Amino acid sequence: MIQDTGCRIRDNKPRLYPALYIQYPVSRTLYLVSRILYPVSCILHPVSRILYYTNMTSLETKKSIKSKVLLLFSGGMDSIAAAVLLCERFPRVRLLTCNPPFVLGCRSLTSARVRDLRKNFPGVEITQTFVNSFPMLRRLRPLEAAKEAKSSLLICTACKLSMQLKAIEVCRREGIRYASSGIGVREQQNFPDQIPDLEARVNALYADAGIERLSPLNRRTKAEVKELLVPRGLFPRFRIPRCPVKHLQELWWFYFGFPKDERILAWYDSKLPVLKSFIDDLMK
Repeated sequence: MIQDTGCRIRDNKPRLYPALYIQYPVSRTLYLVSRILYPVSCILHPVSRILYYTNMTSLETKKSIKSKVLLLFSGGMDSIAAAVLLCERFPRVRLLTCNPPFVLGCRSLTSARVRDLRKNFPGVEITQTFVNSFPMLRRLRPLEAAKEAKSSLLICTACKLSMQLKAIEVCRREGIRYASSGIGVREQQNFPDQIPDLEARVNALYADAGIERLSPLNRRTKAEVKELLVPRGLFPRFRIPRCPVKHLQELWWFYFGFPKDERILAWYDSKLPVLKSFIDDLMK
């Protein structure tokens, strides 16, 4: 059986097709070019793979940063409601619980609330971290502020501000772009640590650190918060007093009323150099 070799056989002499005379130099040239480019491709292939995986890793990192939020979590009704609303929006929620030495039962009570949240949101990655905000509180010197303003209510305001600074620190360290808290309920906006003007100043502090502060409970009422928690079984049945300083302050509020907003805002503005230096240290 004669195989077709691409040539004609006549008088027992092979004769090439005329087209092969043209194809031979072209194929030869292409062959030489491929031999030259082969080492280059061997170098470019791993480089392209490295660039591809680096790109994918950076995209995944950006997605994880955008899909994560930090919440100041005290375990109270407002912070639980804020956690519920954030779990409906974000796939990863980081709960930050400040544990100063004068607050009682932080770990046991808040851990029980976190377990209930995980049962309600099994598809959300909920993690909790405990930090001590007392060194930052001492740096703000609330006792001196209370003495100058002739109101011990500034101690609670300084304590809440120290917790906000710890939240900014954790966000900057872990690359979290969103932060939140349980502040914003309508009935509590006359409290010294939750007045709207002070909240606007704290939001500006977050913005200086490159963090967007969310307010999921903004303008909600206590009744709306209760309606949000009761169907999920998250409404706290018992409220155990944990901060003795806070309850002493509530007695003071009941008998003597709140301090003027101007005193609180003036104290905050006096602490701006300390706050700015703290943010500048984080941004370095």
